Amino acid sequence: MDYELLEQLEELMENEKYQEAVNIINSLDDDEMSTQLSILLAHAYSCLEQNQTAVKVLKDIADDVDDEDIAYHFELASCYYGMHKYNSAITEAQKCLDIDDEFVDAWLLMCYVYMD
Repeated sequence: MDYELLEQLEELMENEKYQEAVNIINSLDDDEMSTQLSILLAHAYSCLEQNQTAVKVLKDIADDVDDEDIAYHFELASCYYGMHKYNSAITEAQKCLDIDDEFVDAWLLMCYVYMD
């Protein structure tokens, strides 16, 4: 993993420069991609309100993701929430809670689902 690249991408995300992050990640060769970068790409798309694209990115790596990858499941839950697919959002948030029942973000997401 290129930690300089990861730091650059995280800084872009913190500064809400999501499209720049998308452009950089999409310019990488296949052998440079990782699960972590794909999840970050999906998050950037989600922040750009391109949830369907984000879900596609996540579904494309589903076979490569460890069942215990809480970041993957939470990102997918967030995307589903943004698409108003609340049952799917709850399913993925529950997977997060199955991994860590104290994962506050998953509890909050479930609250948001039930408030909508």
